[in-house]
Amino acid sequence: MTHASKLDKELLNTALNHVWSWYEMSLGHRLQVANYILLLLLANVAGYVTALQAKLHVVAGFIGIFAALLSAASAIVVKRTRERIKAAAIPLKAIQARLADELQLLELKMVEYIEPTDSRWWTTNRLAKVLFFVVILTFVAASSYAFAQ
Repeated sequence: MTHASKLDKELLNTALNHVWSWYEMSLGHRLQVANYILLLLLANVAGYVTALQAKLHVVAGFIGIFAALLSAASAIVVKRTRERIKAAAIPLKAIQARLADELQLLELKMVEYIEPTDSRWWTTNRLAKVLFFVVILTFVAASSYAFAQ
């Protein structure tokens, strides 16, 4: 093995570790955001219901508005996290292809085997958008109800 070949393999290994760390960090971040959003929604629902039961309709209305705004902000964070995961997939695909070719192990081309989400009718991306839209509308409606009381 020549020095250039050894250096090339070390660089490839460094690149793979970097890309994988980025991907893993982004995926972990996505799960943390999902947990955070769930906790926020539950806390806001609890606050809204408690305020309504206490006949604090204005407070309940503002909690609903706050929850709708938090949901919209969360949708933006989820979109950004998805973009970071997609960004990592591009160099990961190239590195996997190179490793697969050098090792003659086609199964290493894992990113290539993932079905493109654009070709499917229903994707997790669309599901997330619909869910966020429904949650935001629900909180806006809840605020309207509270203010109307």
